[in-house]
Amino acid sequence: MPPAVIKTVQAKEARAQFSALLDQVEQGQTRLIIRNSKPTAALVPPDQARLLGYLGDVLADLGESLELSADADVIAQVKAANEQIAQGKIVWYEV
Repeated sequence: MPPAVIKTVQAKEARAQFSALLDQVEQGQTRLIIRNSKPTAALVPPDQARLLGYLGDVLADLGESLELSADADVIAQVKAANEQIAQGKIVWYEV
């Protein structure tokens, strides 16, 4: 499957052609709205919007994980657990 092509639309043009843009989005296309040379909004089909919401949740969880990985206490606990695994005191199973 080829990668999705996201066409850009200037904000002024988007206002003038909003109905046509909605028709395109209903057909599964995505449009990125640009204002002052910067991406400002995206028009995406509902199924893609749900996916983006899911990905946002995943990225938020990742951010929390990265914050934890910088915590010295968490790092010490992970190292201690890894040592216990190496000594056979903890058995690690991956499901």
